[in-house]
Amino acid sequence: MSKRIAIIGGGYIGAPLAQALERSADVTLIEPRSHFVHAPAMIRAVVDPALLDRALIPYDGLLEKGRRICARATGIDANGVTLEDGQRVEADWIIVATGSSNAMPFKPEGADFAGLRADNQRIHAQLKAAKTIGIVGAGAVGTELAGEIASAMPDKQSR
Repeated sequence: MSKRIAIIGGGYIGAPLAQALERSADVTLIEPRSHFVHAPAMIRAVVDPALLDRALIPYDGLLEKGRRICARATGIDANGVTLEDGQRVEADWIIVATGSSNAMPFKPEGADFAGLRADNQRIHAQLKAAKTIGIVGAGAVGTELAGEIASAMPDKQSR
């Protein structure tokens, strides 16, 4: 009998893990979004919105044998996962790979890709209109964003 595996989250770990395990197990990927969000590309898409569609990769066709359920998990117990609509996914193994969350415009709020697209266009328009740009925080995202802006918009002053 094949092991039933439920993977919650289709990000950088969940999606490839589901693909790797589907040949040897009954895999269910639980992911509320319709698209994988390639986060590093989202930073560049703020300064070059033409890249947005390439940064959003549809989950359709991801799995050949396994299944993907477009829903949010709300509970986990020893026998499986409960989804927001009350549906149950019975599982022998449960993998929680829910990933990270970032502020807009780098990831959508929930599954709101229309809102993400609108945020991307709004932020891009603000960047184009600004004479001076200040970025608070010099972590990976802040540093990458500063580099993207400097490369794509060299006329901007930084603070």
